[in-house]
Amino acid sequence: AIERHCIPRGAPRMNWRDSIFSGRELTPRERLTIAIFIAIGAGLATWLAFMRRPEMLARDFTYPLRGAQAIIEGLDPYEVIRPSGPPPYDWPFMYPLTAALVAVPFAPLPMQVAGVLFVMLSVGAFVYFMSKGGLGRCWALLSVPFCMSVVLAQWGPLLMAGVMTPFLGWALAAKPTIGLALFAYRPSWKSAVAALALVALAFLVQPSWLSEWVVVARSLEGHP
Repeated sequence: AIERHCIPRGAPRMNWRDSIFSGRELTPRERLTIAIFIAIGAGLATWLAFMRRPEMLARDFTYPLRGAQAIIEGLDPYEVIRPSGPPPYDWPFMYPLTAALVAVPFAPLPMQVAGVLFVMLSVGAFVYFMSKGGLGRCWALLSVPFCMSVVLAQWGPLLMAGVMTPFLGWALAAKPTIGLALFAYRPSWKSAVAALALVALAFLVQPSWLSEWVVVARSLEGHP
């Protein structure tokens, strides 16, 4: 009786089986909408974390950003970036050059804005491809690793997106240790080609980067 009086005659009724929470496969438009909303929320969380510790600039993304800025200026990041103060100026450039190349599009922006944008794009891609079969796997968004990746502006969401679609397979070359593990989980020749293309670009930009990176990596003390 309540339903008869509250729902106008002829109005469409909510069917649980049609809900996005029913476990059904989502349409690309639904996935994009969900990804945008979650990316905005992640970006807000990242910004709040940055505002809490402004001296840390873009947190972990600061390091590849500094490498990208050196590349834009025509400098060798392994030579010009040296420990010079408290974090995030406490390490040499410890990443492969591929990571700095990924950060190049963000380098002209203020560091904190660049970090937020990097997280939003990474999370958006991660959610979009993860939700392809429905929302069943989105529990990962409540996990500690995901939350830490967001507040510290880390590579995790982008790397997971890279293993889910060959279109972003190049991301695996930005963090090759984790990237190789993810590639072993879901190997794809298209992802391999995309990753090798980024590596080849790094050699074109700076032919000596691999040996320089190895030297820096061997000089680092243990990291907790």
